[in-house]
Amino acid sequence: MGEIINIIINSITSILAIYILTINMVLQRMKGTGKAVLLLFLALTEFLFEWLEPAQLGTIPMLIGVSAIVALYCRQKLLNIICVLFGYISAGTLGSGFQWGFNVWLQNGGEGEGGFLVVLNLLYLVIVYGLTKGMHHVLKYRFQIERLNKTGHVSWILLIQMSGCTAIYILNVLAGEVLGRESKLILYNIVLLLIYLVITYIVFWLLLETLNRMSRMQKLIEYYGQSEQYERENISKLEELRQFRHNYLNIFRGMEGYVKTKDWEGLEAYYGRIVEPIRREVEQIDFRIVQLERIKVPGLKSLLSVKIREAMEQNIEVILGISEEISDLDIEPYALLSIMGVFLDNAVEAAKDAEFREILISAARKEDRWHILIRNTFRPVELDMRRIGEAGYSTKGKNRGIGLYSVKRILKKYRNVVHTTSVEAPYFIQRLEIGRRAGG
Repeated sequence: MGEIINIIINSITSILAIYILTINMVLQRMKGTGKAVLLLFLALTEFLFEWLEPAQLGTIPMLIGVSAIVALYCRQKLLNIICVLFGYISAGTLGSGFQWGFNVWLQNGGEGEGGFLVVLNLLYLVIVYGLTKGMHHVLKYRFQIERLNKTGHVSWILLIQMSGCTAIYILNVLAGEVLGRESKLILYNIVLLLIYLVITYIVFWLLLETLNRMSRMQKLIEYYGQSEQYERENISKLEELRQFRHNYLNIFRGMEGYVKTKDWEGLEAYYGRIVEPIRREVEQIDFRIVQLERIKVPGLKSLLSVKIREAMEQNIEVILGISEEISDLDIEPYALLSIMGVFLDNAVEAAKDAEFREILISAARKEDRWHILIRNTFRPVELDMRRIGEAGYSTKGKNRGIGLYSVKRILKKYRNVVHTTSVEAPYFIQRLEIGRRAGG
């Protein structure tokens, strides 16, 4: 009777462990129907395959079924299956650790039935829950694994690699069941599986960091490419400004003559014939291009040109305040572009929903530091300022809030950069204080 109870407890624990890790590891929350189907499937497979010898033979069809359910009820099918397999191996390694500790307990005369087994299994489930929640957070926010959606072939390669690790894990467990669950063999399997997990973690990290660099480079290329046309337009407008600068003194000298002679009719005719057409031309010139010419940081002028144009297309008024040449910021250009890209994207997205659409971008040098400010209007929403920059926190809905979290991670590498966020209704404000490069 005691053996049957132990089998039932272990079966329930197995079902709940797979259910918990699957729900926690998928990148988006699974709906109620998917959860119900998953739980029913796990219960059926556990019942059907529990009596196999060895019992782990049922793991393969079980994982195939779980993967099919994840693919059916979740978006980003490949990535979710990869995450679930990663979670399964991690939880399995943890389970092997519990099995090893349980065997040692029994060998030292400990009780292995009843209440103790229930407590042990509950503890295992709690740890599985915490472990997979943490892994979900790391994969989604630290590694930003969803970027792999843009590289389908890489996702397939990673799925094959993860499937191979899972197969090796199952074979090791099968070997353990066939050869006997001795403590030394279980410990050997734990060490082996930990090595697999470390290798998998390193593969994830290297792959996603490489993709991150590639993504930053691609953005730079896009900004440079989009700004070429704007640059040609700006050069033409700058020539118009230079021409106006040469001519405006002569225009005012002509007006001065009419004023001195009090020839008001002549002045009126002169204004209509000469001044008014030039005034209309000047109104068409965007004086922000003069300020953009003061930016000497690689890529930053291109980024601002593109984002200003995007804001204007959304009927957002953009005010630019750059009074002097910017060239000596003590921060890597790719990091500055990543940060400014997030700030500007967020500013445009927030301002376009505001009643009064405005974005202010300013940069000023004060002694040995640059002060950069991005201020935008936004639609009144409830903000928890303590959570700004926290992974997953956003006023724009679920599965958002990665941008400012990425900024926070980048800024950890730069002690000479101070970032503050504030709200002064109706404005949302991002401030950066960046030290000047030595010799700048």
